[in-house]
Amino acid sequence: MVAKISLGNSLYGSLVYNGEKINKEHGRVLDTNKLYNDGTGTINIQRVFEDFKRWMPQATKAEKTMMHISLNPHPDDRLSEAQYIQIAHEYMEKMGFAEMPYLVVKHEDIGRHHIHIVALRVRPDGSAIDSKNNYYRSKEITRELEKKYGLHTADSGFAGSMSKKVSGTASTTITGLTGGKTYYVKVRSLAEVGGKTYAGAWSNVVSVKAAKYDITKAKVSGIADKVYNGKNQTQKIKVTYNGKTLKSGTDYTLKYASRKNVGTATVKIVGAGDYAGTIKKTFKINPEKQKVEKLIAKSKGFTVKWAKTAYAAGFEIQYAENAKFRRAKKVTVSDGTSVKKSVTKLRSAKKYYVRVRTYTTVSGKKYYGAWSAAKSVTTKK
Repeated sequence: MVAKISLGNSLYGSLVYNGEKINKEHGRVLDTNKLYNDGTGTINIQRVFEDFKRWMPQATKAEKTMMHISLNPHPDDRLSEAQYIQIAHEYMEKMGFAEMPYLVVKHEDIGRHHIHIVALRVRPDGSAIDSKNNYYRSKEITRELEKKYGLHTADSGFAGSMSKKVSGTASTTITGLTGGKTYYVKVRSLAEVGGKTYAGAWSNVVSVKAAKYDITKAKVSGIADKVYNGKNQTQKIKVTYNGKTLKSGTDYTLKYASRKNVGTATVKIVGAGDYAGTIKKTFKINPEKQKVEKLIAKSKGFTVKWAKTAYAAGFEIQYAENAKFRRAKKVTVSDGTSVKKSVTKLRSAKKYYVRVRTYTTVSGKKYYGAWSAAKSVTTKK
């Protein structure tokens, strides 16, 4: 079991953090000590905060008035809620917090259940519970609890382990593992001072199952450009790997970005389960199809009116003497607020076919909507 301890002043912030987990159904209140608890597993942050404040002294010399602890059993340990509660109280008693108010919350959002404890460390008389040697004292206590409850030790499963030293980054990728096998991972910080290396405490242990297959080698189909409709766009994607159709939600997940407005949208196909890696695809969201509302004949010309479009940067008008628009000519209207345009200097008493489309400019790139249905007009003499 690994205990992570942080001291601070943001009692309310710690309550909000745990409250968000509970509200998203990723956690529940297991128990409290000297605080109100309605037994529902939920939390009224303001009520609990006011309850904590009852224990706060009017004055204290302590710079950090609260403590936030997470107790993280080994991933293979399976504890009941009753055991979590018992462990929390025993841990806090041995740490010297038996008479202090604290809240115990179980977190369930990362596939490895663990508990968080928010506690006040300042007594009503203003004195603070000693935090010297917290790390060593906590480590002794967690070792005792591991033995008592038959838990894996924090270092169990690391015999013959591999290690990797990383500099200047907060993430790294480990390759060359056996697909389908479960690996246990922990991290610690290193610091070089005066030519000597100082190592921090190991993090809690998390487990990960190495993927068997590389999804970037899969074939993706079903992605098509879309027409703006004011809603988030989705794709009917099909992913196949060596002839097998993969299942969304089991073998991969989809993550979209910029998929509502006109422009270029992104969809990432992220491997899951036995599949690892990410495939990135893009598609266009184009303006909607334009509509010619009126076509008025003029002497050697015509005036065309079209539907107003809120997001337009401009419009293109195309006209020709044939319905297939061979050798057609084009007029560009760069005012996105315009709804009409007159075209002149044409042949008199001649039939012309006319159509209009909208364009929008995003990051210097033009996106064109579909041409409207063509209409015809015969110019006057």
